[in-house]
Amino acid sequence: MFDQIQLVINLDGAGYYDGKTSYSLYGCPQPLADHIRQSLNPHSELYEGELWYQSDHMIFVINQRPALTITAEKFIQLCTDITHTEKDRSHIYACA
Repeated sequence: MFDQIQLVINLDGAGYYDGKTSYSLYGCPQPLADHIRQSLNPHSELYEGELWYQSDHMIFVINQRPALTITAEKFIQLCTDITHTEKDRSHIYACA
């Protein structure tokens, strides 16, 4: 099953109103990584952030499938203080 997956895209916390949106790449072949960067870097609200390993994309990365994550710049704050609490409401996300 995993060998049929070309790229995993994990959206986790994307759109949080406080800060920009970051992306990170895991195990992507260089041509794919270059294409993703060329596609995303022109957008001023996006930037390539630090790698983070606390989400669903890691099961695919462990199984040697490339992954792209898109998340909130303040992902750690979001997950620590808001996610899955009574504060987790649609109005705190830009796309709501």
